[in-house]
Amino acid sequence: MCCNPTLQSQQCSRGFSLLEMMVVILIVGLLTGAVSWSLHDTHRQATLVDVIDRLRHTDQTARLYAQRFARPAALRYDLNEQAVIKVIGSEDSMMRKTYRWPGQFGLTMVIRRNTETRTGEHVIQYTPDGHSPTYALQLEGPEQHRIWALVTGPTGQWVVIDDELEIADIIQLLQPTSHDAG
Repeated sequence: MCCNPTLQSQQCSRGFSLLEMMVVILIVGLLTGAVSWSLHDTHRQATLVDVIDRLRHTDQTARLYAQRFARPAALRYDLNEQAVIKVIGSEDSMMRKTYRWPGQFGLTMVIRRNTETRTGEHVIQYTPDGHSPTYALQLEGPEQHRIWALVTGPTGQWVVIDDELEIADIIQLLQPTSHDAG
């Protein structure tokens, strides 16, 4: 568009009008908002996976310690402090290590056969051969999104499940009475 319509034969400087610039800025803003909205759920899921991986690692190290040194170990899930405390060793040479997870996630419940804990501490004991009772951890994230991590005691395998009723049924079915460590 020429600066001066009467000077069409002369060369005019071309540029964008204010309206064209506003439309471009609006489109870029909408695209930026759409991308950030789509990445929000991805970030939340990635953080949830990280929290579950940290808890899985803590469980696995307690199991491996018990197996390797043929000594009992324990994990103490503190629902009030939002931490898990790994306790290994005998009473005279006990070692404790505390792990915490990101603030937007919370451990809201620990259940195992005939036991449900919503406050305080819940202790999972590991036998000297590395077995524990089957148990489940309920994690709550942003927007009250709840997810369960089921830990099978004899094998130490972890399964992530969304349904609380399914968790209770699985714990009743999987809990071996011969390896119940606590």
